[in-house]
Parts: sequence; structure tokens; C-alpha cells
Amino acid sequence: MSLIVADLTLISTKCFQKSFCLNDSTDFQNSLGKYADLQDFNSKFFLVCPIEKKRKFEDIIEIDIFKEIKNRVQFVDYDYISNLHTKTIEIVELQKTIKL
Repeated sequence: MSLIVADLTLISTKCFQKSFCLNDSTDFQNSLGKYADLQDFNSKFFLVCPIEKKRKFEDIIEIDIFKEIKNRVQFVDYDYISNLHTKTIEIVELQKTIKL
């Protein structure tokens, strides 16, 4: 696994099959630009941001320079991922408690 700083971008070394960018504080248009640079790879891109940024994402992804990656970029709500992580920890703790 390699890291590229954007806020945080994770790119799988398995031929760039999936790339996740956690973008909390910076302008994610820069992250989309990095994805556009990788458009020749057969990759799926996930932009993880606060839900408040979804409308801006929807507007920016329509810009012509992103047309080649538009169908491969998915917006993912940061809180959704955070809640899944919390639930996973809770499940592990429950399994320990009831010795599953």
C-alpha cells in the first residue's frame, strides 16, 4: 500500500484497482485532479468527505476535465464510514464478551 498526501490518499499497489481519498479539510478538486492523472489505470476512485461537500462534488465532477473519470468516482460520506468503523469495533467487543 502506498500513500500520497491530499488529506490522505490510499492507492492499492494491485494495479491501482481502487483508490480512496479521505478529504476532510482541503479542496477535493485537487484530489479529483490526481484521479484524472490516473485515468489510464482501470481503477475505481472513492472520495470520502463530509456529506456537506456532496453537492459541490456533484457540481465539480461535471466539469469537462473529469469526464473520463466521472463514472469511476464515487462520493462516500465520511460519517457513514466512521459509523461502520465504530460498529465493527462494537461487534468485535461483543464477540469477545460472549466468547464467539
